Amino acid sequence: MGAEFVRRVYALRQDGLARSRKAVLVCIAFHLNHETGQRSLKFATIAAELGVSVSGVEKAVKWLVAAGYIAAERNRRADGTLAAYVFTLSIDGDTV
Repeated sequence: MGAEFVRRVYALRQDGLARSRKAVLVCIAFHLNHETGQRSLKFATIAAELGVSVSGVEKAVKWLVAAGYIAAERNRRADGTLAAYVFTLSIDGDTV
């Protein structure tokens, strides 16, 4: 689905984008919708795909948001409980 997004993420060479952070970013990029540039994902799904802990994903996402690589907005279910995050990728200042 997000092969073009993944290619762009692999090409990134910025300081601070350590392996674990880049792996989380690649996973998010892989799942992005080509038309909307967004995807709803749970931290647990990312962790399971990468074989890492949910807390590791949480830390990486916090860093990626602070560094401006992604935007993450938390969804709510109809009953008001928290659901998955909606991720939007931003590379080189461009939202994709």
